[in-house]
Amino acid sequence: MKVLLATDGSTNAVVAAKFLSQLAGKEKFDVTVFSVSFAPGYPHSSGVEPWYPEWSKRETERVAAFQEPIRAMLADVCETVSIGMSLGDPVPGILDEAERIGADLIVVGAKGHTTLHRLLLGSTSDSVATHATCSVLVVRANAKEDAPVMGVPPKLLIAYDGSDGSREAVSEQLSLNWDSKTEVSLISVAAQPYAYFDESFSAITAQLEIEVAEKIRLEGERMSGEIAQTLPNVSLQVPRVHHIGDAIATAAETNHDDLVVVGDAGHSLIGEMLLGSTTKYVLRHAPCSVWISRHHRRDE
Repeated sequence: MKVLLATDGSTNAVVAAKFLSQLAGKEKFDVTVFSVSFAPGYPHSSGVEPWYPEWSKRETERVAAFQEPIRAMLADVCETVSIGMSLGDPVPGILDEAERIGADLIVVGAKGHTTLHRLLLGSTSDSVATHATCSVLVVRANAKEDAPVMGVPPKLLIAYDGSDGSREAVSEQLSLNWDSKTEVSLISVAAQPYAYFDESFSAITAQLEIEVAEKIRLEGERMSGEIAQTLPNVSLQVPRVHHIGDAIATAAETNHDDLVVVGDAGHSLIGEMLLGSTTKYVLRHAPCSVWISRHHRRDE
């Protein structure tokens, strides 16, 4: 798997690198540690300015100073680790580099762990997650500074609705060499419609909800069985709620999960520009790291 680790030397970026190092323990990852520096005068050229050579030299040294410890951290657990840097706007720079190397996954750090910070997320992380054509892992630090970035064994929450995107999200995770003791919670939400009808329709809608919930449960059980062949410690949740994203984020908080996995189903022009409402909500509100799977779009 080709991975682009975007880093700016911040605490959040270092946590993202540590998370990746734990994932890479049993994986064959080819990692590019990549940074984008915002050059003075950008987007206008500064190369002709007399101060530019000295600034460029110092900026290269500054970036190397935080990239090298990350490279060393990953060197023993990854197949290859390379270093990259560009100048300009961080988001286009990261996305362009991901396309250039054919990245399967982009890893970025989130802004913070408080409720307010989760809502803000961070413009770079948010934009990369929205516009990337490959899978994106947004790593959120634990609220406790001395806590590990991932539990032992890890705890995954995978959102599953039977769509191509969610099936491929499961497939992507099963392709990774997760520890066999990894705890997997599969959550299939039976969304309840808000009551816009009069009481004469209540009995009909209630019966329809029961039938839909049963279909969702059966499909969830089928997928749980597939997961159990690789990761036997799997359980299924089928909450019946009005808000799918809130149900996923709440389950992650209740279960103390390390990672939420959601599939991004965007195929249209709008899908390319915007994350689905559920995915966006989970990304903003989940208390842990979030993996947005676009595995099914790599062959399109």
